Amino acid sequence: MGGSTAAHDELIGGGDLRVPPVRASFWLADFVQRVVDEMLPLITEVSFDNFMSSFLSNGHDFTDEDAEEVGDFSSLCNLFSKCKGKEPKEHEMYPVIAEVVNKILQRTNKNFVYRDIANWYESIEDDINPGGCIFPVHARAQSACQLTDKERSDLTQSSRLPYAARMSWTWAEVIWEIKPSPTADGSAFFNNELGQSFLHTNSAGLAQFTNYAAELFRRQHRTHLFMVYITRTHARVVRWDRAAAVVSEAVDLKTSHRRLFNFISRLVTTTHEARGHDPTVKLANKSEIQKLEKYQREQDKLSKHYASEMLKHILDNRSYYPIYRVTCQCADDPKRNMVFLVGKDCSSHHSPTGRATKGFVAYNTAERRLVFLKDYWRPAAPSLIHPELETYKRLQKHEVPFIAYPVAGGDVGGSKPQVTRNQDYLAKAHQTPPLKRIHYRVVSSRVGRPLESYTSSMEMIYVVFHALRAHRDAWEKAKILHRDVSVNNILIDIDSPEDQPIGFLNDWDLCKYKEDLGKAATQNGRSGTWPFLSALLLKYPKKPTALSDDLESFVHVITWLALRFHEHGMTLPQCLDPDCDVATLLKVNATNTLLCLHKDFFFDMAILKDGHYVGHETKYIRISKFDTPAFELADRKGPLARLLSGLYSLLNHHYSAIDPTELAMYELSIPDPGPSRKYQPRGVIKVALKDPAMSKCPSWPLGPGSSQRSSAGSSQPSILGSFQTPVPDSSQLSASRSSASGHSHFSCLSNPHTPSAVPMPRTPSEIATGGPQRKYGLCPTLTNGVTIGYDDKTADQFLGLGQICIAPPKGSSGASKGRSSSSLPPPQGQVNADVPGSQHSAHDMNTDFAGNTRNTPQPPSEAPSSSVNRPILPAIFTSSTVTRDALAVAASAARVSHWAQTSSKVHTISENEVVEFPGPALGDLSDTPRVGIRPVPVPDAVDQLGGTNGAPSQSHLGSPKKRGRKRKTDDSNGGGRKRRSARRG
Repeated sequence: MGGSTAAHDELIGGGDLRVPPVRASFWLADFVQRVVDEMLPLITEVSFDNFMSSFLSNGHDFTDEDAEEVGDFSSLCNLFSKCKGKEPKEHEMYPVIAEVVNKILQRTNKNFVYRDIANWYESIEDDINPGGCIFPVHARAQSACQLTDKERSDLTQSSRLPYAARMSWTWAEVIWEIKPSPTADGSAFFNNELGQSFLHTNSAGLAQFTNYAAELFRRQHRTHLFMVYITRTHARVVRWDRAAAVVSEAVDLKTSHRRLFNFISRLVTTTHEARGHDPTVKLANKSEIQKLEKYQREQDKLSKHYASEMLKHILDNRSYYPIYRVTCQCADDPKRNMVFLVGKDCSSHHSPTGRATKGFVAYNTAERRLVFLKDYWRPAAPSLIHPELETYKRLQKHEVPFIAYPVAGGDVGGSKPQVTRNQDYLAKAHQTPPLKRIHYRVVSSRVGRPLESYTSSMEMIYVVFHALRAHRDAWEKAKILHRDVSVNNILIDIDSPEDQPIGFLNDWDLCKYKEDLGKAATQNGRSGTWPFLSALLLKYPKKPTALSDDLESFVHVITWLALRFHEHGMTLPQCLDPDCDVATLLKVNATNTLLCLHKDFFFDMAILKDGHYVGHETKYIRISKFDTPAFELADRKGPLARLLSGLYSLLNHHYSAIDPTELAMYELSIPDPGPSRKYQPRGVIKVALKDPAMSKCPSWPLGPGSSQRSSAGSSQPSILGSFQTPVPDSSQLSASRSSASGHSHFSCLSNPHTPSAVPMPRTPSEIATGGPQRKYGLCPTLTNGVTIGYDDKTADQFLGLGQICIAPPKGSSGASKGRSSSSLPPPQGQVNADVPGSQHSAHDMNTDFAGNTRNTPQPPSEAPSSSVNRPILPAIFTSSTVTRDALAVAASAARVSHWAQTSSKVHTISENEVVEFPGPALGDLSDTPRVGIRPVPVPDAVDQLGGTNGAPSQSHLGSPKKRGRKRKTDDSNGGGRKRRSARRG
């Protein structure tokens, strides 16, 4: 059962904020197919006896005496025989199965009970549920599953009443999915004999079943889990871990019901750990929770807004997300354990396999402070892939600033780490398996809020400058290249003063040491976040990441934020209205075809070419041919506009000096000749990265009555001093550009200039009527009348933004499948031997998802490997600025779809940690309200189709209250600026 609620129907059925029904059904079918394609290489079948001996060797079998008391599944078999060739209704099967399973549990372990939960969702946030579930019988679980009197009275099928209950993902032990027919589209498996085809290759049932496993992994601290799948009168048992899924052969309940009885008996009589629970995580006791509540009240009294809200996020959600105590090894002394309290995660990824990164704001009980706990499954790869804790220690040893230093962490389990096992069974089945994964945690000292929560462009520039400082010192001192510079990985420390925010560069798990950069890659893929990858990496997917690529990513981060939060030529007037509510913003942005096309062509588009994904040529053409951005900010003389102008000038100088012959070895049309020659970036500007707080620089003009402060000589530059720099005249600016010849790190960030004039912005009426040009004045945001920047941040212009759906390449028959080009391997039995690399080949570059076979960059089975889905790009990015007429021409050649956006964090995949295009389709559900298998944004960046399915460790960290409102579309927050802040949170 995976029924749809009214909320689900509203999402896919239209309404003025919803997806039109035709497009919704198209997208739903596309999403389902991508999930199926993704999971097919990661599911294998074994004999039932092999399954039991491998995974449930402990526990007790069902005795003959018990079997005589329980009986068999004859009632289920009779249900089908009475239908005389017709399938019974699914709900008619529920009480029959519940009765038998509960008899088994009564004879084996009375601490468990089976419930029929098919029609009662846990909450509006998690409104998916299977047909049945085994729960523990303790009071907390039973209270969570209890139905209201009205819900019980509304149930017309009286036979279900004794077993009816509400779904509780928190306490679910074993999920049961029940289908009346193995051949229907809703079924995941056939009832064929062992060795024959057992998986549907185009069914929504497999996507639905996969979704259940992903949700259970997300909600509980699990190493693995078991599920039962019944189709007609046959049953399969399934074991999931973070590598793959192992499915038993189908058991005929008419003749072999004792085999299923034995599975249930062994499962409920084995250990807690053998059932898949992590032994290093325990429920917190009352005294620990009271300490957490006390600390939250202290933070509230001290007006530490972000810390207080994050603690409330944990405490207010404890009904559905209990508070646990997590034990980790101390970073300095592995023999000493540290205890942290965690509740609801602040970031997670909705996929059952892969890295499965989950981020938690955690309370350090010993030191009484907040820390950040990152939990994921790292690949057990060769020594090239360094554990993240080791990287942090190396950074700390070299005193790299503006990063989060480690507190605790390492392999979970210590000398006997928790590892995946299912990959071994794919190898036995002659399938190329993914790499084994090891459960890993790292606890860092800093807790950050998203970069997007900045209040002005000046603050954003300053925070990015901190991240650049960290990147420079990591490379020059520690010899480490980050390789994943993105909006998600630049954070603002919540403990820093609001008037002097401190940024830091986070997530070093994809980094490489300098001494490893020249070594042969172990995986076939691309590390990084797709929208922020350099133009060269998008054009040459075989090229290793170099320092210049990382530096270019900083430019794309600033460009991304400028398009999203600042007024430019594509900004709609409503986004400038401080009283514009979320509902209006969703509708308005959905019509902004101009910005949609610009964002897709420049940042998000991926094109299949010779078995690899490449970016559209837009980014490369723009940077190599022009020295200005492809759009113009309204405040042409503001610090952000000047900064972008300088950065694009640097990029153009760099690309102009590149020798194309040095990149020929990375062309896709020829075999890789190996590491005999290496591309060396040239033509970049060699200017030292300086602290913006320079005592010799005169201060820039402040508002009337404001004071001046300097941070010269401080170890961490003050945000006030950083903006007290002179405004260069045109001759100085041109002279600085003409002297360009090469660089190590961008110098523009050290000189965020400000305009000399201070005109005021347009009024709402002027905006509506197209009045005077909007310009920006100084915003008095600091105490004592000191001003630091501009009130130039608009509402989120990406919220609800449409997405281009490019028609997929046609297959050999000439008919398009109607799906976007997929990175996923073809269904079983449809492997194209001519495609470069095997169907399950490991990735050579991506140290993040390390051989996860579902991410193998292969073309879909219906498309020739050489096909390139390349839309024609008009001259919209080949002129100094984008014109509406040119984009309108592009729009007529592309199909644009819009969908419901209920959170500013959902608008694009690039808001998630992404490592490679392509990747898991289930990443579509990351950090979104889950409404079953439903239409979600078309994959516009990497992590939905890309790579690790790991969420950024802190990228979605914001005010929990604000996040809790993500499903609302009304404006109940009060106050324009406050309301816009809530949308961004």
